[in-house]
Amino acid sequence: MTNVKRASDDAIKTTGLNLIRILLASYLIASALGLAQGPHGGPLAAPFLGEELGRSVGGGVYFLLAFFLLCGIKLRVMALSLAAMTLASGFVMIFAHNALLEVFWRDLAIVAALMLTYLAPDRRALKHSAIFRRSPKVRRVEMSDRIVPRRVTVKDGLAARSEPRRARLVSAATADAPLGKGDLARLRLNFLDVEDELEVTNIFADLDKRAVA
Repeated sequence: MTNVKRASDDAIKTTGLNLIRILLASYLIASALGLAQGPHGGPLAAPFLGEELGRSVGGGVYFLLAFFLLCGIKLRVMALSLAAMTLASGFVMIFAHNALLEVFWRDLAIVAALMLTYLAPDRRALKHSAIFRRSPKVRRVEMSDRIVPRRVTVKDGLAARSEPRRARLVSAATADAPLGKGDLARLRLNFLDVEDELEVTNIFADLDKRAVA
């Protein structure tokens, strides 16, 4: 019962965090596109690229990070990158553009929400929070041909040993008449199977005779 309740609480927690992430990412996308007032990353690129081009480049990078956060792709990396970019943009707005303090407090609230998204989910929740994910499937492998092992027959006794072959010259000429050139040309080499004769020598025979004597 306790495990079921814990699993239910984890599911509710994961669902709530996903809703917060989607709402926060949608707001950051709108602010990056200029549809709402909010952080957009333009103040970070403006000193290097100018006001208009810096707004476009910073807003484009901010939009991509927020979109990946919305889709759940590399969730912790995207949340940490957006938090660092938002905090740095807030500092630049305060010290370089003399913005109001409420802008900095707004950016701090966004950073806190991003850190909540970064720290809360476990590894399993991170996998299920992604919109585009690949679920592994078990693939069944079918064998086309059945493999039958080959039977090996072993011979008994001396026949199991590999028997050497000896070469022997056989003359086609008659045995009594002397060999001519034609007879020498008709000589051929035949390989005949000759069984080895095993000669067993008892090295203890003399000892046995002495013991009997």
